[in-house]
Amino acid sequence: MRKILYATELKNGTQFNDQKIIDKLSETYKLAFLKEIKEEGFPDFSDIVKTEFIKVNSIDGIFVVIKEICTYSDDGKSEQNLLIGKSKNGWKMIMPLN
Repeated sequence: MRKILYATELKNGTQFNDQKIIDKLSETYKLAFLKEIKEEGFPDFSDIVKTEFIKVNSIDGIFVVIKEICTYSDDGKSEQNLLIGKSKNGWKMIMPLN
């Protein structure tokens, strides 16, 4: 969760030094995620036929911004920038940036 908060700091230019704020933001992120999954369901990725990832830049040697390009069965495409970070279990997507 600390990586998500750090990513929020980078995105918004705010620093979170108060543990109460960190705890509240962590809980808020968790509840928002659970609410969206409950209301919208898990996204359907079955129509994606190809996914490409292109490195955009590194941030503080901790995170990497990548561009994800998805191609769909109707030849449509979508692009989004993602913030990823390396954990003890490998690379993980932290949050979309756009």
